[in-house]
Amino acid sequence: LYGLDGVAVSNLSRVELIKGSGSAESGAGAIAGSVNIATSNPSKVNKLALNVTGNNTLKHTASIGLDGDMLSSPTSITLDYASESRRLDYNDDQLTDSPQYRRINLGITNNTELDYGSFRTRVRYYKENRFAGDVDWTENDRGSSTVYGRDIDTQRGELSIRWTKKSLSLGELALESATVFHSQDSWYGATEFDALQQKNFTRLSIAKQWNIHHNTLVQNFFTYEEYNDNLDLGTATDRIDRIPGAMIQHTYRHSDQWVTESGLRLEHFDESGLEPTLRGSILYRPTFRWGFRVTSGTGFRPVTIYSLDKAVHAGFDNVSVPATLKPERSWNTTASMSFVEVSATGSIKLDLNLFYTKFTDKAILAYGSILGSTVYTNADDAYSQGVELKATVNLSSGLTMTGSGTISEVRYRDSIGWHNEEMQNMYTGQFTIQKSWTDRNLSAYLSTNLYGPQQLPSNRSREKSPVFAIANIGLTKSIGSFDLSLDVKNLTDWVQGDNPFQTSPSGEGNIIDSAMIYGPLLGRTVGIGLAYSFDL
Repeated sequence: LYGLDGVAVSNLSRVELIKGSGSAESGAGAIAGSVNIATSNPSKVNKLALNVTGNNTLKHTASIGLDGDMLSSPTSITLDYASESRRLDYNDDQLTDSPQYRRINLGITNNTELDYGSFRTRVRYYKENRFAGDVDWTENDRGSSTVYGRDIDTQRGELSIRWTKKSLSLGELALESATVFHSQDSWYGATEFDALQQKNFTRLSIAKQWNIHHNTLVQNFFTYEEYNDNLDLGTATDRIDRIPGAMIQHTYRHSDQWVTESGLRLEHFDESGLEPTLRGSILYRPTFRWGFRVTSGTGFRPVTIYSLDKAVHAGFDNVSVPATLKPERSWNTTASMSFVEVSATGSIKLDLNLFYTKFTDKAILAYGSILGSTVYTNADDAYSQGVELKATVNLSSGLTMTGSGTISEVRYRDSIGWHNEEMQNMYTGQFTIQKSWTDRNLSAYLSTNLYGPQQLPSNRSREKSPVFAIANIGLTKSIGSFDLSLDVKNLTDWVQGDNPFQTSPSGEGNIIDSAMIYGPLLGRTVGIGLAYSFDL
């Protein structure tokens, strides 16, 4: 969450979504794919970029980016500030319609070229306060059982260094090291959650291109992670992990039509010993238009309370875990097909993906039948399966249309029987139309997101969440070095009808039922933006 949320827009180059488990380099946890966030390289050109946005709720952002030959080498400095300064409660239910927050993000990146290699150094600091709950909550109500609030203070620091050197005999050598420090001081109602995490990672890589057909990547790495919090649960949450590992991956390009990739990753964990992760993929491209790919692999993830994906959303209210929370193991496969047609008037691209993942000891976060409880457990059996279709049409006139849809089924079995996993949309859809008028330096877009039903826990007001759609529209005009933008979010002003602010089981005060936050609580917003960049 904080890795994604804290990326400075002014320092973002591109975002790559890699589906399937074809690469062993991504790690054992990337069972269904990975997201690669690529930051921009510092430039030797002295350049200043400014960006300011705001909307009718007084939510605002400001960012500044400076690139140039500083510190005797190309350096990039970015500073971002974002704030939702008001507690919004348009429906008068005493619950904030969206989180109130204030955050600052500072990043410095430096590239240095020396005779014995290239160095890239990056430093980042992130600080945020976030609140949701009763609009009358104050600092004095931290830990109160009568005035409910989730008040979360987060600080995060990152430092990474990467050295690369090309060798005629060995190929490309890379030595990289990173350290992350993350602290959280939070209150979820009357439950205090203080956590401190430090993670260090070092990796040596050798990438060798043998010839036009064969390429090999070898890595040796070591991860050290220390984590502790104040929770007193059946499964100990404090831990120190020292994980050595190695990975080898080979790509064989038989021809322009056939490419195979196979990989083996070995990691040693103190609790479970040596854990192998296997990955493989086959790509067949008979023509320029058609492509077929099958990827498959295994996954392994030691489970901690802090690592569970949904913990941030669910909070830490009345936490319950079994005496032993087993690590997740999985096997998955993805089959993909792509088609592209290009002509003088434009292009069309189609992508179809079928995916299936089988879990052993999948970690499940459930809310149980008791309001205000958060239950962690291992499922006896679980699987995830589905299909995704995406189509993109680009016309030479400047019109682009993109449509996609996903139907998925995520189920798990316990002592009672099979269940649909909660907080999982059974289907989703998205459609975007964009139009550019290059002669007028003008562009516009309209997007719609469709959300299918989610399975809700028992003893709620409904069994499943309703189907709804959210539409957004925007316009951007360039005038010299200025970019002016206007956006309307949630165009139809749709908000969920169910109130997640409920009376606590004890009858004293209210609590937020996270299971009942399935859609927006904040309606239509109108925002404006101004961006300006120039060479110094």
